[in-house]
Amino acid sequence: MIRRSRFIPGQPVPLEGRIVLSRMAPALIAVAHNAQAISGGAHQSLADQVNQAFDLFQNDYIQSRSTYLTSIQNVPNPSSATMAAFSLYTTQRVNLLAQQLLDASVPQHLVNKKIIGAKEQMPPGSLAHSLIETIPQPGVTAPSVSLYTLGQDNSIEAARIAILHGLKHGK
Repeated sequence: MIRRSRFIPGQPVPLEGRIVLSRMAPALIAVAHNAQAISGGAHQSLADQVNQAFDLFQNDYIQSRSTYLTSIQNVPNPSSATMAAFSLYTTQRVNLLAQQLLDASVPQHLVNKKIIGAKEQMPPGSLAHSLIETIPQPGVTAPSVSLYTLGQDNSIEAARIAILHGLKHGK
């Protein structure tokens, strides 16, 4: 008789997301899921938590940027409120990323230098400054929009690498 080995799970595997048909439930579920994804790091390394926070940030930012670009595309006189709203979203989402990194135990000086700046001043070279400065203006050409979005994507990756490098080398 062949003896079968027993299955022993290595790490807990989260359940897939569910959609609840209610007015308030989807927003509450999304917030709880994102909080769990970031804070559930008792079994994750710090680098994994940083990567997860940046992945969530990048996904959210790409979706909102697509919405912004769609709203200014082929509109003869787009509202300045559209750009102001996207700029505000960008600032708030970068602040959320910074808070998630701090919650994951990334040192404050590293978050200040690479993500938001001290007292949220957004110094040149920080992720917040780079993203705000490269928001495409209404009326720019499609090739210019492509260059702006490529620059934003590169800024996000540069910030991720800078944080991971700072953690690895204690800077």
